[in-house]
Amino acid sequence: MKYKGRVAVYCDCNSRGGVWAYTVRLLALLKDKGHEALLISHPARCAREEELLATMQRDASQSLLVSREIPPSKSISVISKYLVDKKVEYFIPNYRRISYSAAAFTRKKTRIKIIGVCHNDHESYYSVLIYYQSIISIFICASTKTYKTLWHLLRPPYRPKVRLIPHFVNVPPLKGAKYQSNPFRVIYHGRLQEEQKHCSYMIEVAKRVCDKNGRVEFLLVGDGEDISEYLARIQKYKLKGKVHIKPSLPWNELEELLSQCQLGILTSSYEGFCYGAAEALAMGLPVAAFDCGDVISDFLRDGYNGRVVPWGDVEALSNWILNLVDNEAMWNEYSKNAYTAARDKFSYKIISELYIEALESCEETTEKWPVFRPTFIPEKGKSIRSFVDRKGLQLGFWS
Repeated sequence: MKYKGRVAVYCDCNSRGGVWAYTVRLLALLKDKGHEALLISHPARCAREEELLATMQRDASQSLLVSREIPPSKSISVISKYLVDKKVEYFIPNYRRISYSAAAFTRKKTRIKIIGVCHNDHESYYSVLIYYQSIISIFICASTKTYKTLWHLLRPPYRPKVRLIPHFVNVPPLKGAKYQSNPFRVIYHGRLQEEQKHCSYMIEVAKRVCDKNGRVEFLLVGDGEDISEYLARIQKYKLKGKVHIKPSLPWNELEELLSQCQLGILTSSYEGFCYGAAEALAMGLPVAAFDCGDVISDFLRDGYNGRVVPWGDVEALSNWILNLVDNEAMWNEYSKNAYTAARDKFSYKIISELYIEALESCEETTEKWPVFRPTFIPEKGKSIRSFVDRKGLQLGFWS
């Protein structure tokens, strides 16, 4: 296949989260479409990170592993030198200020094109894109909500650069899930933590459901810092054998597990796309979810392929699940609609074409980073850099 361009992507190997999943898929897409894909990451510190790093490296032609022991300024310099030396044409910093700072630093030297991806409907993600907006050639948002929000936050000259491109997920030729009521399995896969994901609510739902119907089981699949708290709550509620926590699985094993379940569940307070819900739909699983800020409304429609209740309404979600368990006709209709939504919105063919068109049509920004504006400002605490940036804004040196 004809070589099209050299694209570098930054992603840490410390978590099997949405950004990691996005990076794995993106590297494979780039390779498949004839681009040379380079990975910028950090050394693994344990067996789990070694696995995550190896998975990312699978479709990368080469990798740069930046030491975790060096200060941010040195990391920025190392990444920028690599981008320059390798003659990288496109760089996707993904989410960290260090990688975006390296992009800004590199823009002072080369004509590299920066692709800004909005991964979450949260101020912390928007703020990074806003700070570096002048050097970004194109912005990619995976949901209508993040597209609209970012569009309004950017300065008018940069708004035309925003694109709405969902992430792709594996959509099998035929939906994999089948109805059964004993056991009726409800599954969540993703990070097991309270911040953003609020997995404790799933256990609250499980208690209400399992108290009334002993044929329902809940599976929570993933890694996270709050697992011990969830295990304690499962024991407190006497849900052993009804709520199961499993570690993260390779995709082929996870896909097989999803096909054995009947319902996906989501209790996040915010999302940028939500791979977990999209992947459940692709297997033909309806999804029961808290409303997490309209992001999931692109593909999850209340009463069509799942149930969306006001955030935190455990009672409403529990009652709907109890009603669905013994209603095979309703489940079959929801399941058919779930698979159709995934096929029409997330297929590789559709999304890969949108990505390649975006890359090939994005133009080099004519702006370079202001000479005296700090390329990197620490996220917490006050610093000379933040003082200089504020003064520059007040005096109109940059905007």
